[in-house]
Amino acid sequence: MQVSVREWKTETPQFFTFSSSIPFYRVNFNSCNLFHETVSFTYHRRNVLIDLPTEIKTYLSDLFWKTPDVDFIFCLDDAVKYNWIRSIEILQYRDEYAKSKDLECLIENNPNLRLVFALCEIVDYVEINSNILQIQNLISMKAAAFTMSHVYQFKGKNAVFANIRFDQSDIITLIDKWMNREIYDNLRALKVHGSGYVFEPESLDKYQGKQWSESGLPNKYPFDPKIQRYLDFEDDMYHERSIVITRDDGKLASVFTDDTSFFFWIWH
Repeated sequence: MQVSVREWKTETPQFFTFSSSIPFYRVNFNSCNLFHETVSFTYHRRNVLIDLPTEIKTYLSDLFWKTPDVDFIFCLDDAVKYNWIRSIEILQYRDEYAKSKDLECLIENNPNLRLVFALCEIVDYVEINSNILQIQNLISMKAAAFTMSHVYQFKGKNAVFANIRFDQSDIITLIDKWMNREIYDNLRALKVHGSGYVFEPESLDKYQGKQWSESGLPNKYPFDPKIQRYLDFEDDMYHERSIVITRDDGKLASVFTDDTSFFFWIWH
Protein backbone atom coordinates (compact mmCIF):
# COMPACT_ATOMS: atom_id res chain seq x y z
CA MET A 1 0.00 0.00 0.00
CA GLN A 2 1.67 3.17 -1.23
CA VAL A 3 -1.33 5.48 -0.91
CA SER A 4 -0.59 8.81 0.75
CA VAL A 5 -3.11 11.11 2.39
CA ARG A 6 -1.84 13.99 0.27
CA GLU A 7 -2.83 12.08 -2.87
CA TRP A 8 -6.36 11.54 -1.55
CA LYS A 9 -7.11 15.26 -1.28
CA THR A 10 -8.56 15.76 -4.75
CA GLU A 11 -11.81 17.21 -6.01
CA THR A 12 -13.23 13.83 -7.01
CA PRO A 13 -13.61 10.65 -4.96
CA GLN A 14 -10.54 8.42 -4.89
CA PHE A 15 -10.88 4.69 -4.28
CA PHE A 16 -8.49 1.94 -3.31
CA THR A 17 -8.69 -1.69 -2.23
CA PHE A 18 -6.44 -3.22 0.41
CA SER A 19 -6.62 -6.69 -1.15
CA SER A 20 -8.94 -8.79 -3.27
CA SER A 21 -9.85 -11.00 -0.33
CA ILE A 22 -11.45 -8.34 1.87
CA PRO A 23 -14.33 -5.91 1.22
CA PHE A 24 -13.96 -2.72 -0.76
CA TYR A 25 -12.83 0.43 1.05
CA ARG A 26 -13.17 4.03 0.12
CA VAL A 27 -11.34 7.23 0.96
CA ASN A 28 -12.86 10.32 -0.55
CA PHE A 29 -12.76 14.09 -0.52
CA ASN A 30 -16.21 15.42 0.28
CA SER A 31 -16.80 19.05 -0.64
CA CYS A 32 -20.03 19.62 1.28
CA ASN A 33 -19.97 22.09 4.17
CA LEU A 34 -19.95 19.43 6.86
CA PHE A 35 -16.74 17.80 5.68
CA HIS A 36 -15.06 20.76 3.99
CA GLU A 37 -11.40 20.02 3.24
CA THR A 38 -11.60 16.76 5.13
CA VAL A 39 -10.69 13.26 4.07
CA SER A 40 -13.31 10.75 5.17
CA PHE A 41 -12.65 7.06 5.77
CA THR A 42 -15.61 4.73 5.70
CA TYR A 43 -16.33 1.09 4.97
CA HIS A 44 -19.21 -0.78 3.43
CA ARG A 45 -19.87 -3.63 5.83
CA ARG A 46 -20.42 -3.42 9.57
CA ASN A 47 -17.70 -4.82 11.86
CA VAL A 48 -15.40 -5.82 9.00
CA LEU A 49 -12.51 -3.81 10.49
CA ILE A 50 -12.36 -6.16 13.44
CA ASP A 51 -10.95 -8.98 11.30
CA LEU A 52 -8.39 -7.05 9.29
CA PRO A 53 -4.82 -8.37 9.04
CA THR A 54 -2.34 -6.87 11.48
CA GLU A 55 -0.47 -4.99 8.75
CA ILE A 56 -3.60 -3.15 7.64
CA LYS A 57 -4.60 -2.40 11.23
CA THR A 58 -1.18 -0.84 11.79
CA TYR A 59 -1.49 1.20 8.61
CA LEU A 60 -4.93 2.53 9.55
CA SER A 61 -3.88 3.25 13.11
CA ASP A 62 -0.90 5.27 11.85
CA LEU A 63 -3.18 7.07 9.41
CA PHE A 64 -5.36 8.46 12.18
CA TRP A 65 -2.35 9.08 14.40
CA LYS A 66 -0.47 11.19 11.85
CA THR A 67 -3.30 12.88 9.94
CA PRO A 68 -5.68 15.05 12.00
CA ASP A 69 -7.89 15.88 9.01
CA VAL A 70 -8.91 12.27 8.44
CA ASP A 71 -12.37 11.60 9.85
CA PHE A 72 -13.41 8.13 10.97
CA ILE A 73 -17.07 7.34 10.20
CA PHE A 74 -18.38 4.08 11.58
CA CYS A 75 -21.01 2.33 13.70
CA LEU A 76 -20.61 2.10 17.45
CA ASP A 77 -21.62 -1.55 17.76
CA ASP A 78 -18.79 -3.49 19.39
CA ALA A 79 -16.77 -0.29 19.80
CA VAL A 80 -14.52 -1.97 22.33
CA LYS A 81 -13.12 -4.14 19.53
CA TYR A 82 -11.69 -1.08 17.80
CA ASN A 83 -9.22 -0.28 20.58
CA TRP A 84 -6.32 -1.00 18.22
CA ILE A 85 -7.10 2.27 16.42
CA ARG A 86 -5.16 4.88 18.33
CA SER A 87 -5.50 8.62 18.59
CA ILE A 88 -8.40 9.42 16.32
CA GLU A 89 -8.90 13.19 16.57
CA ILE A 90 -12.23 13.64 14.78
CA LEU A 91 -14.92 10.98 15.10
CA GLN A 92 -18.33 10.96 13.47
CA TYR A 93 -20.87 8.26 14.12
CA ARG A 94 -24.07 7.86 12.19
CA ASP A 95 -25.85 4.93 13.76
CA GLU A 96 -29.57 5.41 14.23
CA TYR A 97 -29.12 4.52 17.89
CA ALA A 98 -26.13 4.11 20.21
CA LYS A 99 -25.38 3.26 23.83
CA SER A 100 -23.49 5.70 25.99
CA LYS A 101 -21.13 2.99 27.27
CA ASP A 102 -19.94 2.26 23.71
CA LEU A 103 -19.14 5.90 23.09
CA GLU A 104 -17.48 6.24 26.50
CA CYS A 105 -15.29 3.23 25.72
CA LEU A 106 -14.20 4.74 22.43
CA ILE A 107 -13.41 8.07 24.09
CA GLU A 108 -11.36 6.32 26.75
CA ASN A 109 -9.33 4.50 24.08
CA ASN A 110 -8.59 7.71 22.17
CA PRO A 111 -7.11 10.31 24.54
CA ASN A 112 -6.33 12.69 21.66
CA LEU A 113 -9.96 12.86 20.52
CA ARG A 114 -10.80 16.51 19.80
CA LEU A 115 -14.26 16.29 18.28
CA VAL A 116 -17.20 13.90 18.51
CA PHE A 117 -19.96 14.49 15.96
CA ALA A 118 -23.00 12.37 16.81
CA LEU A 119 -25.93 12.07 14.42
CA CYS A 120 -27.55 9.25 16.37
CA GLU A 121 -29.73 9.07 19.46
CA ILE A 122 -28.23 7.75 22.69
CA VAL A 123 -30.79 5.30 24.02
CA ASP A 124 -29.65 4.80 27.60
CA TYR A 125 -28.96 7.06 30.56
CA VAL A 126 -25.88 9.26 30.37
CA GLU A 127 -24.15 9.66 33.72
CA ILE A 128 -23.72 13.25 34.84
CA ASN A 129 -19.95 12.66 35.15
CA SER A 130 -19.65 10.84 31.81
CA ASN A 131 -16.45 11.38 29.82
CA ILE A 132 -18.70 12.33 26.90
CA LEU A 133 -19.06 15.71 28.61
CA GLN A 134 -15.29 16.13 28.83
CA ILE A 135 -14.61 16.04 25.09
CA GLN A 136 -13.12 19.31 23.83
CA ASN A 137 -15.75 19.63 21.11
CA LEU A 138 -19.09 17.81 21.20
CA ILE A 139 -21.91 18.00 18.68
CA SER A 140 -24.98 15.90 19.48
CA MET A 141 -27.74 16.29 16.91
CA LYS A 142 -30.21 14.05 18.79
CA ALA A 143 -29.50 14.97 22.38
CA ALA A 144 -32.71 13.73 24.01
CA ALA A 145 -30.63 11.63 26.44
CA PHE A 146 -29.09 14.83 27.80
CA THR A 147 -30.73 17.26 30.21
CA MET A 148 -29.74 20.79 31.07
CA SER A 149 -27.93 19.35 34.09
CA HIS A 150 -25.65 17.60 31.58
CA VAL A 151 -25.21 20.85 29.66
CA TYR A 152 -24.10 22.62 32.85
CA GLN A 153 -21.49 19.89 33.41
CA PHE A 154 -19.86 20.17 29.97
CA LYS A 155 -16.11 20.65 30.49
CA GLY A 156 -14.94 21.23 26.92
CA LYS A 157 -14.64 24.20 24.58
CA ASN A 158 -17.47 23.99 22.04
CA ALA A 159 -20.77 22.13 22.19
CA VAL A 160 -24.03 21.75 20.30
CA PHE A 161 -26.95 19.99 21.99
CA ALA A 162 -29.85 19.68 19.53
CA ASN A 163 -33.35 18.37 20.24
CA ILE A 164 -33.05 18.88 23.97
CA ARG A 165 -35.75 20.12 26.34
CA PHE A 166 -35.15 23.47 28.01
CA ASP A 167 -36.98 26.64 28.94
CA GLN A 168 -36.28 30.20 30.00
CA SER A 169 -35.46 29.26 33.59
CA ASP A 170 -32.74 26.87 32.33
CA ILE A 171 -31.11 29.69 30.38
CA ILE A 172 -31.16 32.04 33.35
CA THR A 173 -29.71 29.29 35.56
CA LEU A 174 -26.89 28.72 33.06
CA ILE A 175 -26.02 32.41 32.87
CA ASP A 176 -26.18 32.77 36.66
CA LYS A 177 -23.85 29.80 37.11
CA TRP A 178 -21.37 31.30 34.67
CA MET A 179 -21.58 34.72 36.31
CA ASN A 180 -20.85 33.07 39.67
CA ARG A 181 -17.88 31.14 38.16
CA GLU A 182 -19.49 27.79 38.89
CA ILE A 183 -19.25 26.42 35.33
CA TYR A 184 -17.44 26.71 32.01
CA ASP A 185 -13.83 27.43 32.84
CA ASN A 186 -12.88 26.27 29.33
CA LEU A 187 -16.02 26.99 27.30
CA ARG A 188 -15.84 29.06 24.14
CA ALA A 189 -19.20 28.52 22.45
CA LEU A 190 -22.43 26.68 23.21
CA LYS A 191 -25.62 26.11 21.26
CA VAL A 192 -28.73 24.50 22.74
CA HIS A 193 -31.58 23.79 20.33
CA GLY A 194 -35.05 22.51 21.20
CA SER A 195 -38.57 22.19 19.88
CA GLY A 196 -39.61 25.65 21.02
CA TYR A 197 -40.07 27.73 24.14
CA VAL A 198 -41.06 31.21 25.24
CA PHE A 199 -38.27 33.60 26.20
CA GLU A 200 -38.89 37.07 27.57
CA PRO A 201 -35.97 39.36 26.58
CA GLU A 202 -36.45 41.50 29.67
CA SER A 203 -35.32 38.54 31.78
CA LEU A 204 -31.77 39.49 30.74
CA ASP A 205 -32.10 43.04 32.04
CA LYS A 206 -30.62 42.12 35.43
CA TYR A 207 -27.25 41.46 33.76
CA GLN A 208 -27.08 45.06 32.48
CA GLY A 209 -25.82 43.87 29.13
CA LYS A 210 -24.84 45.95 26.13
CA GLN A 211 -26.07 45.75 22.58
CA TRP A 212 -23.58 44.11 20.24
CA SER A 213 -22.93 47.37 18.39
CA GLU A 214 -21.81 48.96 21.67
CA SER A 215 -19.53 46.14 22.79
CA GLY A 216 -16.55 46.68 20.50
CA LEU A 217 -16.33 42.93 19.83
CA PRO A 218 -15.44 41.65 16.34
CA ASN A 219 -18.08 40.34 13.93
CA LYS A 220 -16.54 36.87 13.76
CA TYR A 221 -15.84 34.56 16.65
CA PRO A 222 -12.24 33.21 16.58
CA PHE A 223 -13.01 29.49 16.30
CA ASP A 224 -10.34 26.86 15.71
CA PRO A 225 -10.46 26.50 11.88
CA LYS A 226 -10.41 22.69 12.11
CA ILE A 227 -13.50 22.77 14.32
CA GLN A 228 -15.41 25.67 12.80
CA ARG A 229 -16.48 23.73 9.71
CA TYR A 230 -18.55 21.42 11.90
CA LEU A 231 -20.35 24.20 13.76
CA ASP A 232 -23.51 25.73 12.38
CA PHE A 233 -23.76 28.90 14.43
CA GLU A 234 -21.17 31.31 13.05
CA ASP A 235 -23.61 33.76 11.50
CA ASP A 236 -23.28 37.54 11.69
CA MET A 237 -26.95 37.98 12.51
CA TYR A 238 -26.56 36.04 15.77
CA HIS A 239 -23.88 38.44 16.94
CA GLU A 240 -25.72 41.54 15.77
CA ARG A 241 -28.83 40.55 17.74
CA SER A 242 -27.04 39.30 20.84
CA ILE A 243 -26.61 40.90 24.26
CA VAL A 244 -23.09 41.19 25.70
CA ILE A 245 -22.74 40.72 29.45
CA THR A 246 -19.69 41.26 31.65
CA ARG A 247 -18.59 39.19 34.62
CA ASP A 248 -16.92 40.77 37.65
CA ASP A 249 -13.51 39.52 36.44
CA GLY A 250 -13.95 41.38 33.15
CA LYS A 251 -14.71 38.31 31.02
CA LEU A 252 -17.36 38.88 28.34
CA ALA A 253 -20.12 36.60 27.10
CA SER A 254 -22.63 37.20 24.33
CA VAL A 255 -26.13 35.75 24.51
CA PHE A 256 -28.57 35.19 21.66
CA THR A 257 -32.02 33.62 21.90
CA ASP A 258 -34.82 32.90 19.47
CA ASP A 259 -37.92 30.73 19.72
CA THR A 260 -36.00 27.44 19.41
CA SER A 261 -32.35 28.09 20.28
CA PHE A 262 -29.96 29.57 22.80
CA PHE A 263 -26.42 30.64 21.89
CA PHE A 264 -23.69 31.48 24.38
CA TRP A 265 -20.21 32.69 23.38
CA ILE A 266 -17.45 33.43 25.87
CA TRP A 267 -14.79 35.89 24.72
CA HIS A 268 -11.36 35.02 26.14
